[in-house]
Amino acid sequence: GYFRARSSVLCPVQTCSIISPALLATFHTLRDTLAGGALPPTLREIEAFVDTGDKGLLLNVTCTSLPRSSEPLLKTFSDILPAAKSILLQDAAGERMSLFGPGFLQCEVLQKSFRVGHLSFFQVNRFLVDEMATTVRDLAGAAELAFDLYAGVGLFAAMLADQFSHVLAVEAHPAAARDLEHTTLSSRAKITVQNKSAGAFLRTWKQGRGSRTPDCFVVDPPRAGLEDGVAERLAACKPRRIIYVSCDPSTLARDLAKLCSNEYTLRDIHLFDMFPQTYHIECVVLLERTR
Repeated sequence: GYFRARSSVLCPVQTCSIISPALLATFHTLRDTLAGGALPPTLREIEAFVDTGDKGLLLNVTCTSLPRSSEPLLKTFSDILPAAKSILLQDAAGERMSLFGPGFLQCEVLQKSFRVGHLSFFQVNRFLVDEMATTVRDLAGAAELAFDLYAGVGLFAAMLADQFSHVLAVEAHPAAARDLEHTTLSSRAKITVQNKSAGAFLRTWKQGRGSRTPDCFVVDPPRAGLEDGVAERLAACKPRRIIYVSCDPSTLARDLAKLCSNEYTLRDIHLFDMFPQTYHIECVVLLERTR
């Protein structure tokens, strides 16, 4: 097996990557336990995620197959890693799962709390996430209506709610959408959640929107970029601004070409080195409607 940190805490002001003390201790413990033969040979991957206080730990443990009873293995992990607040065991096909704990951690960004579950995505560099969220919020400006597509657990939706009268947050993944619903409870009057794909939402909204035009779209798609037809539907909605958050320059360039050919001009590009010592770079791009 191998160990992978989804939240390897990386420092943006130094040239070296820094793993949080909690994750470093976790890796050492798992390495020693694995070497001692206390973990099953079917173990394939462990993802470790730590909260912003570097205290609570969330583990995703994947095996080629799970034993008939998962309780002994769950107990092994909870005994060797007392900081683990929640542990998810799953087989490689994702057909069987067993959970120990609440199933989520709370993370803090700009004094806002976000629930992050085992199957949800959250930005991994806690030293840069505040600055990136602030940048998105500032580029969006302030107005009446904002849409947050691929909203995840609501990081950007919560920021937009500070400056827009209403925010519509759209997330396709059921687990992330549940976390998003929980995150937005305190802003329920301002944030509406829809558990749909971006393409399905835009098709439905376009049909019944009347004359209401969104002032701003924020899109933060996965590495594959926008789904087929979404760039064109975004442009057809005619928002004043589109903010595109991307972790893949190639799909970003593909989608920007479509948007810029549909009356949008690229105004700003902000780069965030979320993964130092790797080739990965996070881009925040502002597009403005030219007509």
